[in-house]
Amino acid sequence: MSNGMSVPPLPDLDALSLDELKKLVVQLLVRVSALEEENRELRAENGRLKDLPKKPKLAPGGMDGFLCSKVRKATWAGPAVPG
Repeated sequence: MSNGMSVPPLPDLDALSLDELKKLVVQLLVRVSALEEENRELRAENGRLKDLPKKPKLAPGGMDGFLCSKVRKATWAGPAVPG
């Protein structure tokens, strides 16, 4: 599998007793259930992420000048005078 989970090889099914086969079926059903739940969660997250706004395309360093000018204006504005 591509997600890094290793799958143990299945035993020889013909060599297993009825109780061992039942145990194996239960283990596999539990695993399928867990994978289905993970799949539901990932689909929900994917849908949520698709609804997020896209990142704005900004020119490199575009905000630096804006922020510096704001800081410069606030620094040099002098003390606030109550009105």
